[in-house]
Amino acid sequence: MAALPFQAARAWATMEPRHWSAVAECLLDIGAAHTSRYWVAIALGTALRLSERYEESIDCFAQASRLRPTSPQAYLALGRACRGAGRRADAITALKKASSLGATRAAGAQLCRYGARDAAPNTRPHIHALADYPAFARLLTDLEAPEALPAPALRVHIAGLPDCPEATGATEVTLRSLRMQRYAHWTASVTDRGGHCAVEPRTWDLMIEAGTELHPQALGWIAWAASTTEADVIYSDHDQFVLDTNGVRVRGAPTLYSMADRIWFSQPGYGPRLKAQRFTAGTDQRLAHIPLVLGTLPPNPEKRLQPETTPNQQRISVIIPTRDNPALLERCVETLLATAARPDRVELVIVDNGSVRPETVALLSQLAARPRTRVVPFVAPFNWSRANNLGAAAAEGDHFLFLNDDTEMLTPAWDNILADLLNDPLNGVVGVRMIYPDGTIQHAGFVFGMGDGPQHEGRWISSVCDGPAGRWAATRQAAAVTGAFIATRRDLFEEIGGFDDARLAIDFADLDMCLRVRAMGKAVIYTGAITALHHESVSRGFNRSRAKRRRVRRELDIFLARWGDAAIADPGYNPLWTREDCSFDGYVVPKIADICRHIRLSAEANPWQVPPPR
Repeated sequence: MAALPFQAARAWATMEPRHWSAVAECLLDIGAAHTSRYWVAIALGTALRLSERYEESIDCFAQASRLRPTSPQAYLALGRACRGAGRRADAITALKKASSLGATRAAGAQLCRYGARDAAPNTRPHIHALADYPAFARLLTDLEAPEALPAPALRVHIAGLPDCPEATGATEVTLRSLRMQRYAHWTASVTDRGGHCAVEPRTWDLMIEAGTELHPQALGWIAWAASTTEADVIYSDHDQFVLDTNGVRVRGAPTLYSMADRIWFSQPGYGPRLKAQRFTAGTDQRLAHIPLVLGTLPPNPEKRLQPETTPNQQRISVIIPTRDNPALLERCVETLLATAARPDRVELVIVDNGSVRPETVALLSQLAARPRTRVVPFVAPFNWSRANNLGAAAAEGDHFLFLNDDTEMLTPAWDNILADLLNDPLNGVVGVRMIYPDGTIQHAGFVFGMGDGPQHEGRWISSVCDGPAGRWAATRQAAAVTGAFIATRRDLFEEIGGFDDARLAIDFADLDMCLRVRAMGKAVIYTGAITALHHESVSRGFNRSRAKRRRVRRELDIFLARWGDAAIADPGYNPLWTREDCSFDGYVVPKIADICRHIRLSAEANPWQVPPPR
């Protein structure tokens, strides 16, 4: 008991999990004699949570909630512990209970940070929950398009259906929406579905399906984009009519696009459906994106498909830093080779950061004796960037894959998919979907510009979910991808000088590399066609201690100072999504000025390219 104040003071000063574990042991001695005391259960549960002993902390907070069933603090604490343990459904249930008991603001903030805004009380009216989309969509119709000068002529071609009452009704719906347009310089015609229309210079043609309901400002926004940018194609977001829980037809299922993405939009079922274009003689077209839902469309009959792959002919060097994680490392290596289409084209470079456990030493000796496998010693304080640079210097492959040792490959023929993407000279870096052992997503690309900095897409969402517009299952461009699985070509890696092991030792070297590749005009690719299991931070723990947090803050400041706006702007994140709390978990109505700025930026030759670092 006498040691508790010292242990608690030290733990608070450092926030090291091992120091909080010492506090928990002291409290366990007290709790053994006072198991029915509410505050003992809360204090012990808190110490266990901060020491990352989540299942034990959950038991303590559950006991506290039984002792005081009307205490919102017990359920708040239980929700936080369940979140730490990755038990998303249990966390949401506990936080909703805390909210119902009066902790509205605190529980709502936790739910929003956890990507569960639909379950949170509405404490921020400017952000609309996903379930409130019909009401949000009505607000978008009030965003009046600026005047288009000069006013371009728009020709609307309605792709009709065979003669039948349903077809006539669908065409009439579209014509009725055209008659409500506030932009007057347009003509319309009905064509057979699949038919073609003659194109004319200086004329914009909008092809839409019968049954499409254009919103009153649709043609006005298209005309403004046509008159203001040098785009050859203009596309917008859209939604569909769906049935709500009462069986009433409402607007829903919005498709909110990124800026132009040659990879994503070329795949069947993923490209924009509401677009206007003008005649151009060249093949390099500029695309402008209007980040507004300008139409409600019939269901899309086109199936979403991943591109086909070809057999891998290149050598892929897989560089894996490790330290005393023999079970993880063995599983990582075995699954990687077992799922490869051409394991004979896969070289393993294990960078050993001073392992000392006998079982690790034995495993490394076994691996070193294998063909196409080498172990590179790295006896120095942990530096993720330097370890990977050393591995790359020893590698002999055409492509480099930098991989965490706490991963397991789940996708057959992953090497074919990866090589196909890297063989495209327009691509520079490739990352993949990573999931937790419980089947939820850990990483589906990064989103830049969120309130707390770069954020993993899709985190904690079930991996069976394809995400908004199917983006987590698609192959597409991304602002950046995680260093837990990041691949590039050897020549490109050498050209950019590898990872910055001098100033970005651990946390932001992967994002820095992605931006350097984008500054060269190359694409950073995320593909949902490859999935890997990720026991995130099992190797080195989470950044919970004050010392680790200071290091993260220091590296983040370096990253932001080096890249400026490029570290915040994200061409892949539609401005209709909120930038507060969790990405893709709420809608906001953007300002007219922000919409116009987005349209202009999207119409640049390569809106994904960023300026060189400062």
